[in-house]
Amino acid sequence: MKNGQGFVLVYSVTSPTSFDHAAKIQKQILRIKEDTPDIPIMLVANKIDLEEERAISTEEGKNLAKELNCGYIESSAKTNHNINEIFDRLVKRVNKWREEHPIAAPPSKKGRCNLF
Repeated sequence: MKNGQGFVLVYSVTSPTSFDHAAKIQKQILRIKEDTPDIPIMLVANKIDLEEERAISTEEGKNLAKELNCGYIESSAKTNHNINEIFDRLVKRVNKWREEHPIAAPPSKKGRCNLF
């Protein structure tokens, strides 16, 4: 976490426990990143293919993302829905963050950024 420039927090829409853990992990990231409130993070609601088992609504996910200052997207690893989009959006957030924080974000090798 200390060296990461972008993070993906994934929770299952069928698991309130995983939803609660996402917020706790975001707080850990901020502590380790010395409370940089705008560190690039994507909150990912996974398992949307299990709509009939959904326990966390889209609105709840969006509200948490807003509260945590994160991007938000819904996905399904099973059906490959929005999987590439998660990383596309995160990389855009990282690049924007790096432009706004040139000293805090040292250039990575060959233009790559560290994503966790």
